[in-house]
This record gives sequence, structure tokens and C-alpha cells, in this order.
Amino acid sequence: MSIKDRGFASMDRERQRAIAQQGGRVAHQRGLAHQWTPAEAAAAGRKGAQSRHKRGSRKKESAELNAQRTPAVIPFAAPAAVERCWTLQGADGRTLQCETCAVEGGFEVRVGYADQPLMLSGVLATMAESRQVAESWRLAVLAKGNFTEPARPETLLPTGSERMSAAG
Repeated sequence: MSIKDRGFASMDRERQRAIAQQGGRVAHQRGLAHQWTPAEAAAAGRKGAQSRHKRGSRKKESAELNAQRTPAVIPFAAPAAVERCWTLQGADGRTLQCETCAVEGGFEVRVGYADQPLMLSGVLATMAESRQVAESWRLAVLAKGNFTEPARPETLLPTGSERMSAAG
């Protein structure tokens, strides 16, 4: 038998607890166990409360320091769609859509499901380039075979040439 296989510490927790309970009962029966007086209990309670209070104030100070170091997070606002390029229906019934949005520096092509975060995006300088990219992505998705094309692209807002022809 090795040294580590002997003694109270080598026993499992349940066995240790059972032995300790038995010792406590015997000590109380013999009158040898410590009996707390109301004054002792109150003093111990105060000491514990002070310790918790000190830990709490340190946590609060730490949180305040972290808040000062952490930059403010600006919530992401999705740009307004200029044109819906295409919509595809998945075999699982979900709709995958691609739209173009006007952003600083050009046009962003965005692809995703309505109930999930954005899956794919790219920023291009002109609307014509963004339409070409959107079309290549549509063809790539259709080539995988899990999607069908329910309808033609929908324009949410008229493009520049359509606005001119409507006015003119």
C-alpha cells in the first residue's frame, strides 16, 4: 500500500462527509462540541459581511476601470437597400436574397437569409460592377443545385437611368 492510498484525504468526498458527520454528532452528545453564543455568532456574521463588502467594492472598482478602458461600441446600422438583385428559394423553404446598398465609397452587394446574419458582401465602385458581381453570385448558388429562382429581380428604388426616363 502506497502512502497516497492511506488516510482521510484519499477517501472519496461522500465517505469523508459521513465520517465528519458521525464525529460531530458524538462531540455534541458528549458535550465537547463548541456552542456558539449569540455575541460570538453576531461577531462572526459582521466579519463575514465586511469581507463580502470589501470584495464587492473591489469588483466595482475593477468594473469601472474596465469601462473607462473599453471604447464605446457604436451599433451597426445596415445601409438602406437600393436594389434587390435576386431572390432564390432553398429546398428547405428559406429565401436567400441579394441586394445592393449605397455605402460610402460605392455600392455594397449583400447576400443572406432574412433570419441569419449577413453571409457574403463586397463593396464596388459602380452600380454596374455591383450588378455583375451579384449575377455571378446568383449563378454560383444556382449551380450548386439546392436553390430555384422564383421570380425576376425586384427594384426597390429606381436606378439613375430609370429615374431619368420616368422624368423625361
